[in-house]
Amino acid sequence: MDIQNYFSKLLFFICFVCVNLYANMAQMPKQNNKTEKLHIDPSLTELGGPLSFDEDTKNALLRSKELGVLLAKEEQPHHIYRIDIKGTFKVEPDAVILRMVSKIGQKYSALKVSQDIIEINKMGLFSDIQVYKKQLASGAILLKYVLVEVPTIFQITINGNDVVSKDEILKSISGLEQYQAAKTSYIKNYQEKIKELYVGKGYFLAEVDFVLQKTSFNDISAREKNGIENNNISPEQIVDTTNVYAPDFVDVVFTIKESAKLKVNQISIVGNKYLSEKIIKENLRTQEEHLLSIISEWGTFRKDFVDMDLLIIEKLLHDNGMLKASVLDPIIELSASKAHIAIQYRIEENKQYSLGSVSVEGDLIEQSKIIYDLKKESKDQKDVFLESSLLELITQKYGEVFNKSQMSVDMLALIKKYKDKGYAYVNVSPIPTFDEENDLVNITIKIESGPKVRIKRFEIEGNDKTKDEVIRRQLKIAQGEYYSASLLEMSEENIKRLGYFESVEITDRPADTNDSMIVTIKVIEKNTGGVQLGASYNTSGEGIMFRGQISNQNLFGRGQSISLSVDWSYYRRMFDLSFMDPYAFYIWKENALSLSVTAYNREITYEDFMRNSSGADIGLGYPLGSFLSKYSTKWLKKSNPYNRPYVLDFDSLYFYLSYTAERVMINNNLSSIKRWDLFQNTPRYTTSIKPTIRLDQRNNRMFPSRGYYIDFSTEFAHEYFGSKPLSLLENNITKKQDPNTMKAGLLYLKPKAQPNNFIRYITNLRFYYDFDQWFIWKGFILKANLELGVLNDFGNPLLFENFFLGGINSLRGYASRTISPVKKVAAINPFDKRVDFKIGGNKEIHGSLELEFPIVNLIKLNGVLFFDYGNVFSHEDNLFYIGNKSLNAKSIKVKDPLKIYETFGLYSSLGFGFRWVSPMGLLRFEWGFPLTSRKKGNPSLPLGDAPVSFEFGGGTSF
Repeated sequence: MDIQNYFSKLLFFICFVCVNLYANMAQMPKQNNKTEKLHIDPSLTELGGPLSFDEDTKNALLRSKELGVLLAKEEQPHHIYRIDIKGTFKVEPDAVILRMVSKIGQKYSALKVSQDIIEINKMGLFSDIQVYKKQLASGAILLKYVLVEVPTIFQITINGNDVVSKDEILKSISGLEQYQAAKTSYIKNYQEKIKELYVGKGYFLAEVDFVLQKTSFNDISAREKNGIENNNISPEQIVDTTNVYAPDFVDVVFTIKESAKLKVNQISIVGNKYLSEKIIKENLRTQEEHLLSIISEWGTFRKDFVDMDLLIIEKLLHDNGMLKASVLDPIIELSASKAHIAIQYRIEENKQYSLGSVSVEGDLIEQSKIIYDLKKESKDQKDVFLESSLLELITQKYGEVFNKSQMSVDMLALIKKYKDKGYAYVNVSPIPTFDEENDLVNITIKIESGPKVRIKRFEIEGNDKTKDEVIRRQLKIAQGEYYSASLLEMSEENIKRLGYFESVEITDRPADTNDSMIVTIKVIEKNTGGVQLGASYNTSGEGIMFRGQISNQNLFGRGQSISLSVDWSYYRRMFDLSFMDPYAFYIWKENALSLSVTAYNREITYEDFMRNSSGADIGLGYPLGSFLSKYSTKWLKKSNPYNRPYVLDFDSLYFYLSYTAERVMINNNLSSIKRWDLFQNTPRYTTSIKPTIRLDQRNNRMFPSRGYYIDFSTEFAHEYFGSKPLSLLENNITKKQDPNTMKAGLLYLKPKAQPNNFIRYITNLRFYYDFDQWFIWKGFILKANLELGVLNDFGNPLLFENFFLGGINSLRGYASRTISPVKKVAAINPFDKRVDFKIGGNKEIHGSLELEFPIVNLIKLNGVLFFDYGNVFSHEDNLFYIGNKSLNAKSIKVKDPLKIYETFGLYSSLGFGFRWVSPMGLLRFEWGFPLTSRKKGNPSLPLGDAPVSFEFGGGTSF
């Protein structure tokens, strides 16, 4: 059977089965798991009192044989003979009777009737309560309670909203729903919530009113009809409601007058002596308006910001030694135009204290260094803490102005010191005493260590896809070991660094004994796989290029990654398939070898030649610094968690060794130039070994915001690594062709396959820093990247291995691969004049500075500002053109207003863009503006650089 025909039939059979299975599933009746929401009036939960009748009341109800009527056995003068409850249609009369103080058969009391009205009113279900008293001929009393029920809410309407959406308003009043009692007092609470919503957004003068409007009959009929249609009720099941009493439905209509936002035109501080007004204003959430307030929220008055400011001022006072200071309520004045507001913050500073003596007390503390050393060397293995070592954690010194926040930080350091020894329940209490004569505050720190705790087990939650082992192998601490806060923090950071999770949270709780603990690792997974589709466009480069990628960074939840990418344009055809397993093999105890495999086929057409390559590489990685991790663990324990990505961690130091085999074919038949050093139509084989040392301390491998990345690699390509045997093998196959065929004749004319020999050095440095601890607004990230490359071709130029720059992934603002040394070369026709030819360079440098910031967090849309720089240098040039420039460099004519090219020999560009983490992956939209622009008539660039280049693609920049 023909194999292709067999697979076609097999594929058809699979598709047929899948379609039938899907059709059968679609026909299966769906279970209705939706639970109908019951709209229970909140006031019914406030009824209170006895929930059952006494015997006399029960008998009185039975005796009357009427709903809501109680009848006594006999008429007695001045005693209640009959009680009637009228006007209850939605509320059961019995619910009213339960609340009443007056009882059937008892002596009439006007005071008790007044209490009846109060109790019934508490139910909140009636808008009017009238009591009628009638005395019968016998002197007995008849009481009639006429009630008017509160109407029922049919629907809620919002009018007048413009700047705040209806959905947001309805969310703020989520407790007010259809079919509740339309109690005015109850609705007023939600009126205030809408008001608070507007005030929170800066609309301090917004007015919110409401009315109860009788629901139209058409609205009621429409909802009934809609309900019948949605529930598929047959005509025979429809109940005739013509003779049934219809509830008194009303619509709650909120009307909003938004007004304009109030701007703060003045902030003043009174009562400050030690603390300057400038420092206070710089720290406030509320700021005075300025020119940019027209297009931003800066200077907008917000009540919640003012409330936060009071706490901020109090914190500033305490951090500047004024521990007994107080902050009074601010004075807020509205301008006559009702467009501006002035705020006066009032302070009572009191005395400024400096730090006096600091001492520690508690168990496990030893004051003598000699005794401490003896206890440490003893075999009883009891922990002991040296008092002087604990006091070293107090960063404030005697006589310095007392800083309450810093003291809190120091207390946390003390707590961590104990927790790192296993004392998870340690309690640290700083007790101040004031020396009023010398304006000092003395601190006594009492420490209760509690029991020493071991971790009984780790529980992992939220990892629906990711295997437990992928998370557990990132832990710095094992089950059964003593508790350590620092090791758990580092474990949390390692898990986050994987990039598989939206969030990671580690919590602990006591186990069944007081000396053991259960640690819970709760993760929220994010999509680590996806399909990316993108395109980029250059105004003077290769035009439109489409890119597609299918990838998964956490394949089957095992921590492996796989990627298939395709780049397709008029000038390039690129297919790449890669697989990586960071924990492929375990050797030498816990140390694992990583494995990476890549296969590719790349056909790229440059302006002057086409490069077609096919190959594969395989690599292994080993944790080079694992035997030194005990030292870095000590450093990391002492470091601030925020700065930890910048502290050297030997566990992040890896050695990689990869082997590459590649076949390269060069063709420049489309060009009028024939460069001998291109080896056109000559099969070229590259086999290389590339050792790499890499230190990766990024806090997140996929979307880093802190840390750094250093990579040093050297690629040794030599014929002894396999390229020579591969060349000989291809040549031998060519020789064995039948000499009498046309194909054999053409192969005979074809150049012999040759090996490539070169050494390539690449250095890559990356740095990331976020400003979360400095800015109120989170998500601002500074990124820096620098790459250096040098190619040694041993005097045998390999132009197709040289460096080129330009494009979205190198020098934005310049067309792809247009940054390159150029030479004048002769054409095929000797009578044609010589033409320009981009030969590339054997040295390159390029880097980027980026500031990424959030625009719309909800959809993960970020903005970016960037500055790119770099150049490619030929064999004749030094880096940065140090010394004399070559004739090639001197022939380049540029506009260089910032003198960057003239001073450093580097091209540069500025730009901006947008980055969207879409369901298909990260998409980039970027506009680059060349600062160093080449003029018209330059070698190989007759039209010069375009003033702007727009590019659209996928994947991170670096």
